[in-house]
Amino acid sequence: EVVKTHLSFNLLPGKENEPYKHIFKYMYDFHTANNKPPTIGLMAQNISHADALAIISKIKETNVYDTKDEILKELEEYIRRARIIDLHKETADIFNSGDHDAAAKVMAEKSQEINAFSLKRKMIPRIFNDFDKRQAARAAREYVSRKIPTGIPQFDYHTRGGPERGTGILGVARSGVGKTTFLRSLGGNAMFRGTNVLHFAAGDSTQEEVEDGYDSWWTGVPMVNIREGNLDGVDFKKIEKAKQAYQAQCGEIYVYVFKQFNSATIADCRKILIDLLKEVDIGLVIFDYMELFDPGDGKRYGTNQDGVTSRKKAVAEKIINVGTEFDVLVATMTQASDIKKELWDNPNSVIT
Repeated sequence: EVVKTHLSFNLLPGKENEPYKHIFKYMYDFHTANNKPPTIGLMAQNISHADALAIISKIKETNVYDTKDEILKELEEYIRRARIIDLHKETADIFNSGDHDAAAKVMAEKSQEINAFSLKRKMIPRIFNDFDKRQAARAAREYVSRKIPTGIPQFDYHTRGGPERGTGILGVARSGVGKTTFLRSLGGNAMFRGTNVLHFAAGDSTQEEVEDGYDSWWTGVPMVNIREGNLDGVDFKKIEKAKQAYQAQCGEIYVYVFKQFNSATIADCRKILIDLLKEVDIGLVIFDYMELFDPGDGKRYGTNQDGVTSRKKAVAEKIINVGTEFDVLVATMTQASDIKKELWDNPNSVIT
């Protein structure tokens, strides 16, 4: 069963692997039909290829390992070596065709797969037998370093220090009440407490607008003054001192704005995050805001309510996947339909 799952024709030994293919195909088909491997005698009777018969004789004389673990270990090493040889051939062909970037990408991605390849079955976790192991891991875990405060006292109190890396924040609000301002506040507070932040913006936001918002936040200068470059009466020495303190003690905020409308896919954001993680640790990733990002799955979503809901769900799932895959806190906002102000306190009217 293991061989049928993991061994393929192209990984068989030798430049001329035709006789091995004959043997492999017969064993594979026999096992599929009878749920057991064929005997050496059956193979010798039913495989007519001359070179294959010579190989069957070698199989008969081969010393077999005593334990299944040793056999699996040997097969694992063989498959890994064969895949490396196969990968070198593949990348050489791509490189020689002139597509050097594609060759490098294939080499990098498949090398990771080969290194991670294993035939060992992992033990399914057990509640009672594995309790001591889990408890030791819990005691060694640094919960404080995984918490990212939001700067909202009651929220951070009830979440025992803020949301944890690997989880997500989704805010729901009506149009024009400050969704973007809230997300920038999350980014600023995380930065202030030593966390590096990656802020993605899309739609009608510009690079300058996002940067102006953060500059207003940390300098205390009103947004309109920052935007117009009007810093009359501002104590620049105080700002410079604050900047130096932030650089020495706090995190950093990285801003990436997608300039073209409907061009922001979660897949693009993921690639940018991967590149940034090569240089610094990122604790919080902001998506400003959910409706302005595309799931990037190639599907066409309708404009009716079901289509809009399905698209939102697809974007949300991919955003939370980023959080779990890279162990970062992710945060975004989504827009709720508005209702009349006199209904705000009506218990029968709720945001959905």
